[in-house]
Amino acid sequence: MKRFFTVLLFLFFFKSAHAQVKFGVQAGFNVSKIAFHNYDTYTDQKQRLSPKLGIYADFEISQSFLIRPGVFYSGKGTEYDFGGSDNDVAISEYAEIPVNAVLKLHKVEIFAGLYGAVLLKKRFKPGAEGMDRLYVDGMYLPRYVPEDKGLRRADFGFQMGVGYNFQPMRVSAGFSRGFYNLFQKASNYDGSKSTAFNKVFNVSIAYSLAK
Repeated sequence: MKRFFTVLLFLFFFKSAHAQVKFGVQAGFNVSKIAFHNYDTYTDQKQRLSPKLGIYADFEISQSFLIRPGVFYSGKGTEYDFGGSDNDVAISEYAEIPVNAVLKLHKVEIFAGLYGAVLLKKRFKPGAEGMDRLYVDGMYLPRYVPEDKGLRRADFGFQMGVGYNFQPMRVSAGFSRGFYNLFQKASNYDGSKSTAFNKVFNVSIAYSLAK
């Protein structure tokens, strides 16, 4: 990830010298879950609603193409249904730096890119009492996650989406998925390997500060 951020910094400084730059603010919400693969079915997964907000910069390369980096607070996590009256909620909060390439088709925008994120905080809200949960490095999780393997401190992934621009505002919807396994070396009871990734849908509205 250090190499990724080094490349981003070089790109920002190079483009800022050759392109018009416009700044803005953006706020919206994430609909997230932790996508588990090849795991023992112990609990149902539910999506979690959380905020996402931050600032961005548009490096205009041409009238129809721009590079858009940003810095965001991004809430993620998931809900676990252990069969009680209320769901357990695993909450993870990230500082996230996305970089998107944006194609402008009149007022419609199509974007795709990568993001890097650092975990700021994690916490757990219990739902039903008396359920058999596994406590893992500050969070409760399905039983298959070994006790000595906690939530990964960094994430890296891709994102894509569409937007509609009616200056000075823009609405957009996107999808992102992490590349990093959040619980390293996690395994099932039979010893088979399991993986878990952040999976997020996002809806937001942005306001350009350019005059």
